[in-house]
Amino acid sequence: MRLPLEKWIEESSLPTDAQQAFLEAITCYKGGAYRAAVLFSYLGLAQVIRFRVLHAPRPASMSEGEWNDRLGKLRGEDSWDKQVFELTQMTDRKRPFDLSNDVRTQLAYWKDRRNDSAHFKGNSIDASHVESLWSFIVSNSAKLVVVGSREHILNRIIRHFDRNATPPGTDIAPLAREVRTAVAADRLVDFFESITERLVIRLGDVTVPRREERGQLFSALLRSGGAELSVQLLDFLVVREPLLLDVLRVDPSLVSSLHDRPEILRGLWRASLFAEYDKAADLEIYVAMARNGLIPGTQLDEAHACVVEKLVNAEVPEPCIGALRAAGFFEILQRKVQARLSTFDWANDRSRLIVQCVDVLGLSDDTIKALCSVFGSEFHPWHARSGLAKYFSENADKRSELEQRAEVLGLEVPARLTSA
Repeated sequence: MRLPLEKWIEESSLPTDAQQAFLEAITCYKGGAYRAAVLFSYLGLAQVIRFRVLHAPRPASMSEGEWNDRLGKLRGEDSWDKQVFELTQMTDRKRPFDLSNDVRTQLAYWKDRRNDSAHFKGNSIDASHVESLWSFIVSNSAKLVVVGSREHILNRIIRHFDRNATPPGTDIAPLAREVRTAVAADRLVDFFESITERLVIRLGDVTVPRREERGQLFSALLRSGGAELSVQLLDFLVVREPLLLDVLRVDPSLVSSLHDRPEILRGLWRASLFAEYDKAADLEIYVAMARNGLIPGTQLDEAHACVVEKLVNAEVPEPCIGALRAAGFFEILQRKVQARLSTFDWANDRSRLIVQCVDVLGLSDDTIKALCSVFGSEFHPWHARSGLAKYFSENADKRSELEQRAEVLGLEVPARLTSA
């Protein structure tokens, strides 16, 4: 069985030295060497704190000289761990960590257990000590963030999207991974709100969201590997639907993150998707939902029918056709075409979809009957007729099949339907 610490290591972006120390601790624990496990676990936590301090901006409460002196001691090989502990125990205005008394007390407790383990003092150390230390590390590591780190990472993100400072196409993922170590868990929602408020374009008194950039950032954060961050961000997004859509339009596969939120998923395909001009991007989200089984089978026909009604002046992009065909979308489209082809506005608005339906599913008897009936009349949806005529004129095999099967059915194919 995988240990909780092993899962945490996989989900966390740890410095190499810290990760090696934790892995050594796990090896010792599994071998029954509990004192060594406590020693390496405490060392791993100290390495995490050391790394964060060395890579953090100087807190405003410390002078340049004081901060550089602290950093120098942390870089030394002999007493860096002592310096780490001292930094966590500071309570005056110059403290680099904003910790509760409880966390500071627990850090002191585990430092003493580390000393017991290293020097074989009288206190017994067993498996329960190791497991309790790991629980403390997993629960509190996100709180050990240097004061000012949040503002620093926030400014770096804004600069990332400033084309005067950062070339287009620069990967945001490395910066997104730093958020977990720069923002304390209990400040994440404030951070999400701040970044949302700042990623805007101001045009006089009007504020316009930088939607694609918001989507890129939040998508990268969801993929950054931090379980706590991902849970809080998803909770943040689902009550801010425009932001959620920004993320899904950048990275449609992230819709699978909503697998345990059926009401949100239903709201997407029934109301939220396809409300804007870029229907192809929303269709990719819908395809991801269908492909991943996120629409219950009992709702699938309803969902397909709903989407057909929303796809005005649009068509299914080539990469989406296979998944939608497997999900039964084109069968629902075919039924709609047969029933509503004579409705002028409906058919004209979906002329490209009608052509796709014929191309993907072929010509059923009912489809042939509908085509001959509707376009045999002088009054017919001309835009739909134009699209079909072009299709049949460019696809001789399909035109021949239409004519032959219509003859078998005792029908005559209108000339206007086969010549562009």
